[in-house]
Amino acid sequence: MGGDFSLVLDIAMDRFGGNPHGSIGSPELKRLLSKYHLIDIWRHQHPSLKTCTWSNVDRSIMLRLDKFYISVDLVDDSKIVTGIQPCHLSDHDLVSFNIFDTNHVITWGRGVWKMNTSLLKHEKLRTEILSFWSDWTEAKMLFSDVGEW
Repeated sequence: MGGDFSLVLDIAMDRFGGNPHGSIGSPELKRLLSKYHLIDIWRHQHPSLKTCTWSNVDRSIMLRLDKFYISVDLVDDSKIVTGIQPCHLSDHDLVSFNIFDTNHVITWGRGVWKMNTSLLKHEKLRTEILSFWSDWTEAKMLFSDVGEW
């Protein structure tokens, strides 16, 4: 389960500035993680590293909002690679999560993610996707390599 959770569970490690008391949705997320035995894989791999994935414009508030939670049964540090890298086209950093098998091939279980293709029937959304993709691919020329892009 991954995405922008818009809340911080560990204020000491994942928050700089702003509300020192935490996020209103934290108890609900903690219950969900406990019920399904999920862990924050990036925090598991980097227990003492303070970093953030979002900041306001003047960087007076910085938070690690973007996360991947996985089943504790899947934790095998030798097969899971996580990362956080700056993304200049967003106010959020790029958070990556890869699972490698013994042949170093990324493997995904059945039904990990499926786009709701019925959304493409909406003309406005199709237009926005095409516009974004066009801008995104043109921006590629501004970078020296794909990793930076």
